[in-house]
Amino acid sequence: MHTVELTEDELRLVLSALHAYLDDFGHEEADVLREVKAVLAKIETSGERRVTAEHLTIERLADLLRATERAHGAYEKELGAGDPDWPTWYSTYILDRLEGD
Repeated sequence: MHTVELTEDELRLVLSALHAYLDDFGHEEADVLREVKAVLAKIETSGERRVTAEHLTIERLADLLRATERAHGAYEKELGAGDPDWPTWYSTYILDRLEGD
């Protein structure tokens, strides 16, 4: 078994390439088609992030929310507008911080 660490952009590229490869594939290559679909399923479900309560205290979450608010404020200032999808931004930022713990 091999482990490869990819950035979000690299993962999107791999998924896009595999989907494009699959779309161009002929129907005669059933074994390869099955394998590509299995790899895609594995990659697409491996990106799920899970946080358990044991990783998070009230104090830690409060600190993360304060740091996220500051970082998002700087992001919106750079953006020059409010971010309507701030919940996704906050969630990603907090999960990235938790994964770094």
